[in-house]
Amino acid sequence: MISTVVGIAVVVIIAVIYFSGSGLIPVQNSSESPAVRTTIPGMPSAAASPAPAGTSTLSITATDTPPVPVPDKGVIVRIDYIGSFSGSIGSNGQIQPVKNSGTQVYTLDNATGTVTASFKKEDATTKHALTVAIYKNGNLLKSGSTTSAYGNIDISAAV
Repeated sequence: MISTVVGIAVVVIIAVIYFSGSGLIPVQNSSESPAVRTTIPGMPSAAASPAPAGTSTLSITATDTPPVPVPDKGVIVRIDYIGSFSGSIGSNGQIQPVKNSGTQVYTLDNATGTVTASFKKEDATTKHALTVAIYKNGNLLKSGSTTSAYGNIDISAAV
C-alpha cells in the first residue's frame, strides 16, 4: 500500500515538473546517447550514498522524443499543442474541420491559391502555447502562436 502511494506521488511530481516547463529535466542534444540518466532534485540519485536497508533509490531514464518532421514536398499545416485543439484547414474554399491534440501534421493535397488555418485551444491553460504553421515544400510560409486561455490562431498564406 505504501509503495503504491509513493509511486503515485512520484508520477505526480514528475508530471508537475515536466508540464511546468521548469527545465529541471534536461533536453537531450542529438550528440548524446539515445537515453539520458537523470534524477529529480530532492530525490536520492544512483550516485548517492547507499540507501538504508528496506529503502531504494529512484533512477529515471528519460528518452528524447524526436520532433514530428514536416515533409519537404507539398503543402503542410502543422499544429502543436499539448492539450486539445479544434479548428479548420482549407484552400480554395474547401474547408475541413479538425479536432485533435498534440503535434499533428496535415498534408493538403492539390492546394493552390491561399491556404487558411484557424484553430483554438479547447482549455483555459495559459502555460502552453498553441502554434500553427503553414509550410510549402519544407519552407515555413506563415506561423502564429498563442498562450491565451481558449486562444485562437488564424493564419493564411499564398501557396
